[in-house]
Amino acid sequence: MHLGRVGFLVEVEPPELPRALERLVAHDFTVESRACLACDVCGDDVVAFNDIALVRQPGAGFVTATLAVDGRRYGFYRCDALVVSTPTGSTAYSYAAGGPLVSPATEALVVTPSAPMAGISRSVLLSPHENVHLELRPDSAPVAVEMDGLLIRQAATEGSVRVRYVPDAGRVVRLDPRRYQERNQLKLSLLDLPLLPEQLRELLPDGLREQLNRRELPPFR
Repeated sequence: MHLGRVGFLVEVEPPELPRALERLVAHDFTVESRACLACDVCGDDVVAFNDIALVRQPGAGFVTATLAVDGRRYGFYRCDALVVSTPTGSTAYSYAAGGPLVSPATEALVVTPSAPMAGISRSVLLSPHENVHLELRPDSAPVAVEMDGLLIRQAATEGSVRVRYVPDAGRVVRLDPRRYQERNQLKLSLLDLPLLPEQLRELLPDGLREQLNRRELPPFR
């Protein structure tokens, strides 16, 4: 259900819930596979279905970390945040930082720096068979580590994050895959427009605009 702002993963809007439950009971749906990121964060094991991010603390400097893939070092980052995402998570923090949109049907990892100041400045797209290792440098500012938007470590000054792609880690129920795809294409198009929320609202289809008006929420932030 759509309880957030943009809702790229949303399959059912609140008014559609009764009919959706009927279809679930009747087994009238399809199932899609989703991958996750198995992460070792300074010795702690965590799982992320969207992304894991190293984020600077305001006023404390920059995230400075090296990148290694399968044990081979490729360079370093100096940025506001460093995001590793799944294809599903490519429409979230990674996208906001300028990363590519990756089809959920693709198997890949995306490493994207936000506001890079030095070092690697573009997104890196990696094979699902490659393991990512990010290690904080001694000159890095304290960083927070977020997993799918949840804070799991605060003010880390040393250590590393190891990320491994795990296929088929979860399942997503789809009631209407084509409608879901078309709706998200519209949302992505609107996000790129330099318009205010009330202006974006006028561009939405009547049904979606009426739903947003009833909830009294701006459609996009």
